[in-house]
Amino acid sequence: MLNIIIGHRGTGKTHFLKLIQNYYKKHGLKAQFFDLDQEIEKKTRKTVFELFKNGEEYFRKWEKKTFHKIVKSLKKNRTYFLTVGAGFTFKKSKDWNVIYLSRESDKNGRIFLNRPSLTNKDPLTEYKNYYNKRTPYYIKQADEHLFRREHFKKLEDSDLLFLSLKKIKRKSFILTLYPELIPKNTKSLSKKIIKK
Repeated sequence: MLNIIIGHRGTGKTHFLKLIQNYYKKHGLKAQFFDLDQEIEKKTRKTVFELFKNGEEYFRKWEKKTFHKIVKSLKKNRTYFLTVGAGFTFKKSKDWNVIYLSRESDKNGRIFLNRPSLTNKDPLTEYKNYYNKRTPYYIKQADEHLFRREHFKKLEDSDLLFLSLKKIKRKSFILTLYPELIPKNTKSLSKKIIKK
């Protein structure tokens, strides 16, 4: 199963991926991990910032090309995690599990001086404009939505529960259903809820 982690700029997708990777390694679990931006940088030997100097369209071509190469290399019945950049869009496959990672501070905006500007507007205005455009896309793409606390340094019990890596004795959880995410086939929805 390919788990794709999506979310806004600076929400901690790469950090979260590293935390999952460390947990898997520590507990002898098998999975393969990819960060799309890092894979692009390895392939091109240039930073994302340098690639954006040739324009956003140029960078997006590298994203799609690298993404499809990774997806083609995957084997069935194995576990994979892949983080993608905030602006990356893809056509979802039913074989994938898309996780929308978010935090409370997403809606307030973030300023990055080490990331490329997409609009040449002031960074906060740019972030907020993209936040409003991208949030509906993330919600539509997501199979699951993980809302994490701020300033996390390690995986918490709630993360492990969410990732089905830990069982709890108490049978309680919070489930938020977005109307637009409820499948027409409610049988698949009940299976997913029972699994969680």
